[in-house]
Amino acid sequence: MLNKVSRKYYCFVAGLPDIELEDDRTSYSLLDLKNDLNESLVKADIDLVNWLFYPVDNQNLLNLLQGKDVNFDPLGVFPKLLLEAQIENPTAVPAYMREFIIGFKKENPTIPGKIPEDRLNEMFYDQALKLENAFLREWFEFELNLRNLLTAINCKKYNIDPANKIIGGKNFAHQLLTNKTRDFGLTADEIENLDQINRIAESKNILDKELFLARFKLGWLEEKVFFYYFSVEKIMSFILRMQIVERLIKLDKNAGREMLKKIINDTKSNFVFSEEFSLK
Repeated sequence: MLNKVSRKYYCFVAGLPDIELEDDRTSYSLLDLKNDLNESLVKADIDLVNWLFYPVDNQNLLNLLQGKDVNFDPLGVFPKLLLEAQIENPTAVPAYMREFIIGFKKENPTIPGKIPEDRLNEMFYDQALKLENAFLREWFEFELNLRNLLTAINCKKYNIDPANKIIGGKNFAHQLLTNKTRDFGLTADEIENLDQINRIAESKNILDKELFLARFKLGWLEEKVFFYYFSVEKIMSFILRMQIVERLIKLDKNAGREMLKKIINDTKSNFVFSEEFSLK
């Protein structure tokens, strides 16, 4: 028997609209999804979901601090007026963001030698990897390791010192900085498809790279959430998949359409519906 919270999420996923690709955007966007989640999830789960949108806040925050004349992205957790107020008195933002704001205003970087964007990202991942939720923690570790690996490959390719480019101080990052072999001495247990990642990183075709990385991430998500039933982890997996698709759509509408169709079908088919919740 499902508990009350699980049943609510069961209904939420069952009620997801059929998403179509209209021009260069989806008919049901990430912003639509975020707004619906804020009305459907319990507060503890909203706090978890917010971590998937904090990278947007990070970019909004950097733009405001650096005085850049760019559009404010509404997909973040914090509205523009609130984020501007937090720059003056950071009390309602995550600890890593508060620490970054204070350091930036004092011109005293918390992580010397790195550009502001990399400093903020490093502080974000440092806190994210300490989260109690195992799914989020493992996702951010996977994402960070992949990001660092691609950075290390490019640094080696163009003979750039990776010291200030690699984010974080975990063993994986340390190995990328110290091991000079082609595969950085990594094993399949540390990261899968290493040979393919090396090859795709060297490709000049941007779409091929994005398609490979999208499928690689989707494969990881599919495996990790297989045994999460009706839970917030299933919801977070759907958010991440939508983020991947919206990024891909910007590069290629047809590729985005096919991946979007698969994600919707997979998400809904993972739920065994009774007649009460059957999809029409």
